[in-house]
Amino acid sequence: MTQAEIFAHFERHEGVIDHMYLDTVGKVTIGIGFMMPDAASALDYKLVNRKTGALATAAEIAADCSKVHEQEKGRIASTYRKFTKLDLPDAETRKLLKEKLVISCIKPLV
Repeated sequence: MTQAEIFAHFERHEGVIDHMYLDTVGKVTIGIGFMMPDAASALDYKLVNRKTGALATAAEIAADCSKVHEQEKGRIASTYRKFTKLDLPDAETRKLLKEKLVISCIKPLV
């Protein structure tokens, strides 16, 4: 399977959401189901300001996380967009998925 086919598979089955949203159990999530347990973990993502295109600051990331976390869980992901100002660019989503797949493939089996 090529990288493009793998991405298409995840896109079809998981969806690709460029802004933060709450999953069905209330966890802040972005991209292809990339769960962020807290605002500090969100700093690992190269989020950009939707209006300016500038790389997001730690304060902007914390604000988006907080706003989304305050909302009701389990709604359609697009519902949360109005509470956010940041996006995860498609190229970054693809890069993160590739990294996560490589890591999961090289983890030793226990």
